[in-house]
Amino acid sequence: MMRYSPTVASTPTSTAPATLHRMTTEPITVEDAVDRLRRRHAAEGLDMPGGCDRSAIDALEAAVAGIAAVPARLPLDYRRLLELVDPDGLRVTGDVELVGPQAVIDQLDRANPDLPALLIPVGGEGYFVVLELATDGHPGGLWVWDPGLDDIHRIAGGPAGLIAATADAPAVALPDAGHVWVALDVDGLFDEQVGWERTAWPDRWLLSDGVDPADLASRHTPTATIAEVLAGDGEGLVHARVRVHAGTAAGSVVRLFAPDAPEVSAEQAAIDHLAGMLAEERDAAVARLEELTELMSSGGAASLPVDDLLAMSAEIKALTGMGAAGSVPSYRLVWWPRDTGPAGPTRDSVVELVLRPGAPADGAGMPLGTEVVEATVVSARHVRDADGVG
Repeated sequence: MMRYSPTVASTPTSTAPATLHRMTTEPITVEDAVDRLRRRHAAEGLDMPGGCDRSAIDALEAAVAGIAAVPARLPLDYRRLLELVDPDGLRVTGDVELVGPQAVIDQLDRANPDLPALLIPVGGEGYFVVLELATDGHPGGLWVWDPGLDDIHRIAGGPAGLIAATADAPAVALPDAGHVWVALDVDGLFDEQVGWERTAWPDRWLLSDGVDPADLASRHTPTATIAEVLAGDGEGLVHARVRVHAGTAAGSVVRLFAPDAPEVSAEQAAIDHLAGMLAEERDAAVARLEELTELMSSGGAASLPVDDLLAMSAEIKALTGMGAAGSVPSYRLVWWPRDTGPAGPTRDSVVELVLRPGAPADGAGMPLGTEVVEATVVSARHVRDADGVG
């Protein structure tokens, strides 16, 4: 059986905030956008439907009237769109598309509970498109939710902006059974981005769920650092930046960094750390890392005692500059069970965690041979910024 025998080394690593990418589209009226799409249908040799029945629009209006904790209604531009064209009959579409009034009504009972009551699903099979209902203080709008990034993106120009963009997008296939699929520049549709967690919502969304914005004024200030949680025996609320390390169907092993730490990849940190050594020390460290990497990749680590795995993990961190004194608050391996919510950690996202020291006793489906987990996520939510260091 392969055995582990230790050696030495030291220093820390970290990561930083991502840049928000925003683009806008040219303003246009609903009438002009529909006319542009009608001309596109004609150019493709396709018929375009007229407007929806007034009774169908009124039925949708009635269905959304009591959906929120504040008075809400269909936005004027969305209602006008339905009067001019039935989205169900469009034959030029992309992967951000709308459906007709009855399909929207059918989707209302499947609205995502993680989103505010003012946002109702109005999209087809592509992206998750939601309509923000109009209120007395806001005209409403059209949004796309991207669960993979845990953000909600507003479509510039609302329904008119989407229809115009669809009319102008290049076809990705010739008409097939009377339909043309177009390649939308999805990123180019957006002009605003909001995190999906309640702490990021504008006040009107909170009010639509019956939540007093003043109740969230504290924005969940962290109660501890990662180091403090690990040094104790109880749970603590921390903010951290995430790097996904490995995953299984049961969850993920992630690396946590202080949310305001400068962005440095683990690989670059190791290079910088090794570059600071004397040539002789560096050669020895690289050789030792290669030896440890071979031991881990061969599967031999799976048969080692837990104490040896702990020692190996500590040595790898030391050799790559991640185990020095002072690095504890900025680097930890944490088990993120799949059922703690949100759906899973996203690389470089800043999160608010209730963290507990130690890994689950049964391993809870962690990847075989992974580095030893030092803490477990009890619950999680994404935050918009890096205020509060974890």
